[in-house]
Amino acid sequence: MTVSPLTTQASPLTINACNHGGNQCGSADVTITLLNFATGTTVTASSVEANITVSQRSASNGVFVFRVTASDDTRTNNSFFFSAGTACGAKEVFVKTQ
Repeated sequence: MTVSPLTTQASPLTINACNHGGNQCGSADVTITLLNFATGTTVTASSVEANITVSQRSASNGVFVFRVTASDDTRTNNSFFFSAGTACGAKEVFVKTQ
């Protein structure tokens, strides 16, 4: 699960979809670790499906923590990508909402 120097853990993720009232949406944290990164490097998520949201919770010394949250009651398999510039490549993360 490594695209050097960008690494991640916890893929595939399994989270609960929101209930039919739009409440109690499941979530999970994903940690991205950069090695030998340039100062000011940021990590971004792309190709995120509409039924999940990805938000950055923290960043410190090359370790970035993101929260993946279900945004509706859709139950499906998704994937999206984390990247940190062209030199770091991209890492696909798989998410199952159940």
